[in-house]
Amino acid sequence: MSGVCSTFMFCGEDGKWTRRACPAGEYYAGQSGCGKELCPYAPVPGDCESFVMASGMVEKCEFGFRFDSATKQCVPFAQAKCLAIECEGTERKNHPTSCNQYLECHNQQWEVRGCSWFHNKFDMTSRECVFGWWGDKATCRYDPANCTEGSISPVMGNCRDYLTCTSGRRQEQSCFWLKKFDETSSKCVWWGEKCG
Repeated sequence: MSGVCSTFMFCGEDGKWTRRACPAGEYYAGQSGCGKELCPYAPVPGDCESFVMASGMVEKCEFGFRFDSATKQCVPFAQAKCLAIECEGTERKNHPTSCNQYLECHNQQWEVRGCSWFHNKFDMTSRECVFGWWGDKATCRYDPANCTEGSISPVMGNCRDYLTCTSGRRQEQSCFWLKKFDETSSKCVWWGEKCG
């Protein structure tokens, strides 16, 4: 059956072909038999009936089957999880809740990536991670959800950074070197901070 890696045809001693199934979680890997290798097929985003073979050719699943993006093979129609197109190319955009992370398009799906310890802030203008004190701080913004104009709130897990709400958008700010953000007073302080 085209597009299925968990079963294979076997020619018995009687010369008849029979379909055999690999153990759960294993896929047919050619002459070496069943193994843990992933099925070499890839989804066609937005087209649940098609898949891309290792050769690059696009094939269709048999009638009653759809391509499942999780198991990377054709499965019965009701069991398939179709892959929707989320993005195109190698686009990058800001993470909805962290300036230390960003979203990168990979195989037409958004994946979370993290900035390094040195290039620790994602800059929306250059779409690159930059050193925290370089670049325009205003280029790292959050989505406006639950943002009240003029509000200040801590960044969970980071005692130096805090969020402000300006023009309906969250924006990350940092306290001066060695200072910490105190969530009780909503100010940068030298000591005695209550940090989340």
